[in-house]
Amino acid sequence: MHQNQIILPSTSFPFLPTGLSPSYSDKYPPSLIPYIEKPLFDETIQIINADLGAFWPCLPLRLFAYLCCPCTLGLSLICPYCCIKDAEITVKRDIKRFNNLHEERTGIRLNLKKGCGKSWLEFEIVNGRGGGKGEIEVPMMGNHAL
Repeated sequence: MHQNQIILPSTSFPFLPTGLSPSYSDKYPPSLIPYIEKPLFDETIQIINADLGAFWPCLPLRLFAYLCCPCTLGLSLICPYCCIKDAEITVKRDIKRFNNLHEERTGIRLNLKKGCGKSWLEFEIVNGRGGGKGEIEVPMMGNHAL
């Protein structure tokens, strides 16, 4: 981890073919204090985790996919993969909205990172300024405030 990165780990077992996890830590890292307010952090992570949960395949489907994988030569993974791909697209859209609305003011960029069967959320400090926590109206994102 670089000094200008703040990592939020996944809190659940990932879907192995993609590495995407169904949820990420909602614990507010103290290193974010100079950059974004806790309520904004909480809302953002809540939206991301809710969107992941909405698209995440149910346990019986995941079990079927994993247990039948050897017999179907991996074809049983297609259905949960499609659901999880939709979840990833939605989360990337949420992250893009967060960055468009808050990056310039806060100096923080949010990223979804994946590698080696795991994933994490990363807050990247894009410039050295902190304290961009001025009073602003929170824009709405669909049915959610972001």
